[in-house]
Amino acid sequence: WLKSEVAALKREVNPAAAEEIHQKFAGLAGSDANRLRTAIEIGMKGVQDQVLDDITQFQLRNRRADPKAIHDWLAATKERYEVWFGRL
Repeated sequence: WLKSEVAALKREVNPAAAEEIHQKFAGLAGSDANRLRTAIEIGMKGVQDQVLDDITQFQLRNRRADPKAIHDWLAATKERYEVWFGRL
């Protein structure tokens, strides 16, 4: 179910959030709103694709995973993404 939930996530940028980011970077060359929104959406798709790949790899390596293995994998994966997002 996790894989289908992640695949169903929308990748459209929230207009208010896009405008806020655009205002923060308005002074940079080439920072028009449409290009910025497109870049954000590409990034969102990249993260979604990576999460789906992580889930697929877990499924392939753990065909009969017990609940503890799934819990441990989810916790480790969540921590890895939190560290990664923390560096942004």
